[in-house]
Amino acid sequence: MCNEWAIDTPCPAGDRDFCRSLHILDSRGNSVLVSKSCASSTECGPSSVGCIPVDTQQICISCCDLSYCNVESPTNATNAIYSRKRRAKPKTKRKRPGRNGVDGTDSRFYGSGVFWLLASIFYAYHC
Repeated sequence: MCNEWAIDTPCPAGDRDFCRSLHILDSRGNSVLVSKSCASSTECGPSSVGCIPVDTQQICISCCDLSYCNVESPTNATNAIYSRKRRAKPKTKRKRPGRNGVDGTDSRFYGSGVFWLLASIFYAYHC
């Protein structure tokens, strides 16, 4: 459960397993915008979290996957983190004839730093 609209509102079933928090702070450290949402593993990964300065504001993003893990909003590099505590859902593998069901590829895409930067700038200037 993420506190997207209410603290007890769960994310919809599917692949949106992460709670993503975006927090924009002004030059004095006061909140300008807090956005909390359910996100997929492509939106939330180790490379898509942290804090960056944009003009006089600071944008911090954190991602976590436990119930109520995003109650606090990220404010600095110490708490704008990626946290995966639950086990990833097992993927079913199809056995392929002649390969003994072994697939040598296991690539994961954790999102692009450019994507979260552009999304964060969009939020900062359109709110």
